[in-house]
Amino acid sequence: MKEFNSHLVVMTDGRSVVVAPSAALADSLREEDLEREIVQHPQLLGEDLLVLGSQLAEFTEDRERLDVLAVDRDGEIVLVELKAADSYRVTDLQALAYAAAYSNVPTDRLARTLRRTLERNRGVEVPLESAQAELVTFITHLESFDEWEPSRHVRIKLVAPAFPQRVLATVKWLGDVYAMPIEAIQVQLYESGGARHLTFERLLPVKGADAFDLTVRDAERRVQRRNQSRRPEVVRTLLDAGEIANGTELWYLKRSHEFPAALRSSIADDDPRFCVRVDATGTKPRFQWIGPSVSAVAPDHRLGARPYRSVYRRYSLTPGGETLGDLAQKRGLWAPDEDEDD
Repeated sequence: MKEFNSHLVVMTDGRSVVVAPSAALADSLREEDLEREIVQHPQLLGEDLLVLGSQLAEFTEDRERLDVLAVDRDGEIVLVELKAADSYRVTDLQALAYAAAYSNVPTDRLARTLRRTLERNRGVEVPLESAQAELVTFITHLESFDEWEPSRHVRIKLVAPAFPQRVLATVKWLGDVYAMPIEAIQVQLYESGGARHLTFERLLPVKGADAFDLTVRDAERRVQRRNQSRRPEVVRTLLDAGEIANGTELWYLKRSHEFPAALRSSIADDDPRFCVRVDATGTKPRFQWIGPSVSAVAPDHRLGARPYRSVYRRYSLTPGGETLGDLAQKRGLWAPDEDEDD
């Protein structure tokens, strides 16, 4: 099947039939049916999403429920608001209020939301650590749950059979002027040969050359992230190449930009608090601090989980030595970066 100019081309046994969307069928589409399809197949919305929960009322002042709460591969929060009817009005953009609320929600609360969903789906108790592991596995290049820090730039997806022009104008204005990441996605229902087909088409933001269009700004930012993410994860790459092994000791580099410059000259490169051991027994390699973590060296500087970020330029095989990224490039396992943003 493929979609063409708001019609559906159904191809069977070498024959094709052009089917128009059915308004009568759309009227029979219930929000709970639409929600079920999206929860089960979130990729229908145009990208990989991990659904944390649905029909959520997690704030004391809630009168309505959030339809779907999810995260994307970058670890950013995505809210989905559904309308099965075509009466989507500007006043129905309640997801804006939810976006403000979820922009401040701690990550452990998000993990607990996912845990409740997993328990409901599996019918058994699920440890919080298992929900956290699901998030670590899903989010690209996340080394540990403590590292996860979603931005306050919560994304919104509005899904409906049709949108009044006033709503589309509002979504475009919020995107163009205020760079608010809101998508308007049209869902249509078709019937052919006794089978029903749902299609999802993003109406806004539209792709174009307008420098003020949200899609252009967002696309450029995502291209940069995806270009970086196309390189294989450095620890796994070095493990597979035999450059390091389970139990190898690595050293945090005090020249990393988040480490306080005022302390660099007074602390030796081989300070035991800079040493970690690679744990490659799980699906993702982990670091285990041999002694106190590096945050103990500078407790007033809120290093926290940040030393786990950008492992390729933060750690070395030897105290003060070349970075893991430099090693991977030297061994031909990584293509060199012409302009690395540090």
